[in-house]
Amino acid sequence: IAHYIKNHLKKNISLESYLPNIGRKVDIWCPEEDLIVEVDGPAHFVRYMENGFSILLHDGRSHLVTQLMKHKGYHVCRLSYEQWRHGKRDFFS
Repeated sequence: IAHYIKNHLKKNISLESYLPNIGRKVDIWCPEEDLIVEVDGPAHFVRYMENGFSILLHDGRSHLVTQLMKHKGYHVCRLSYEQWRHGKRDFFS
C-alpha cells in the first residue's frame, strides 16, 4: 500500500511515524502534504444490518482519532482493508 501511495503522490512518505502533536503513531504520513493515511483492519469497524444489507462503519475510537487529526490540520484518508482487497484504489482521485 505504501509503495502505491508513494508512486501515486510522487512525494516522500514515512511509515509508522509518531506525531507528537496528536500523541500517536500513524500508518503513513506525507509531511509535504500534511496527509495521514490510516490502513484500517477489521478491528476499526462495526458491522450492522439495515434493510437486509450489512453496513460497515468506523468504530467510535477511529472516528474520534480522525476528528483529532483533522482538528490538528492534517488531511486524513482512512483506507479499509476491504477497499484495498477489492481493488478500490481511486481514493486520491
